[in-house]
Amino acid sequence: LVLTEQCATVLDLVVSCRAMGRGLAETMLHVLTEHARRLGARRMDATYLPTSRNVPMKSFLDKTFGEHTAGAGDSAAYSWSTEKVALLPRHVRLEGDV
Repeated sequence: LVLTEQCATVLDLVVSCRAMGRGLAETMLHVLTEHARRLGARRMDATYLPTSRNVPMKSFLDKTFGEHTAGAGDSAAYSWSTEKVALLPRHVRLEGDV
């Protein structure tokens, strides 16, 4: 996570398909967005870079954030307000400072 002025950029988010099925992607985005908001960011940015193995992540980002802008090649740029924190899956409980 890189913070510049009021925008936080997710540099890398790598999640296995098995972990995605268990709610890890939602949990990670929740924690990242909360952290960025606490640091003063008003917006989060992430760029999806396509590979043969990360189509599930694209589907997750589309489902979670909807609109995106096309990037170079088949990449997609997502941007969302830190007020829109990803919901935690019901079975996930976070403890301590997140």
